[in-house]
Amino acid sequence: MSAEDDDKVKNHRKPSIFLLDKENKKSPMRVTSLDKWIIAVIITIVSIIIYLPFTYRLTNRVVGVAGFKTTKDTGIPNLFGIILHAVIFIIIIRLLMH
Repeated sequence: MSAEDDDKVKNHRKPSIFLLDKENKKSPMRVTSLDKWIIAVIITIVSIIIYLPFTYRLTNRVVGVAGFKTTKDTGIPNLFGIILHAVIFIIIIRLLMH
């Protein structure tokens, strides 16, 4: 086995949303087309869950204790709800990268 083949084996990994080599954070690993599709699907699933009306009602109950509302009386998300869910979305995606 040549050194080039060794590099290919080292760079081959299971698809995930990890884009950097764990051993050397400054050295990005090759991201395959399959990796990109898996990342897109994971982000889509998380965003659908975060932006479901049920999730807005749930967070409305949680933050309602503190006197905030994530939806208007008609059930439409207000600006605070949209920003809160965007922050939650960012945190979840970031946590999935570990």
